[in-house]
Amino acid sequence: SMGAMVAQRFALDRPDALRGLVLMNAVFDRDEGQRTAILQRLAAAGRDGPAGMADSAIERWFTEEFRKGSPEIVEPVRRRLLANDPAAYLAAYRVFATADAELAREAGRIACPTLAVTAEHDINSTPAMSRALAQAIPNARALVLDGLAHGAPIEAPERVADAIYNFAAGL
Repeated sequence: SMGAMVAQRFALDRPDALRGLVLMNAVFDRDEGQRTAILQRLAAAGRDGPAGMADSAIERWFTEEFRKGSPEIVEPVRRRLLANDPAAYLAAYRVFATADAELAREAGRIACPTLAVTAEHDINSTPAMSRALAQAIPNARALVLDGLAHGAPIEAPERVADAIYNFAAGL
């Protein structure tokens, strides 16, 4: 999601440098309810730091089945999240919480072929957002990965890699 924001900004600033673009779990044009929720999480990040965010993030990022069945993968992700510097985490979260509106206004200027990928159960980078983003970018399509959540690249790396490979092969 944060990487997709960076990639969109790069595509807007350096269109000459890209043949294609994959936006994984991109946030796009949050509605009022989504904006309120992210701003509440931003306030919590400022108050509690990564420690106050880790459990809810893990719940959003991975399906229940994966959380229960793959603790050897999930727990290192949790530890990495907890190890973030609180000030840096808050600064990054502030960008994540607010930059989508600007990027949404400019999405139509992305010139290269684009694949907007998200997961069926991603509650914050939703399938509807990926579809709307793909409609806003002139040469884009959306792909929703069934049965997965935000952590799809960790939970099902082969499926994500196949989607990216198939897209790139068509460029």
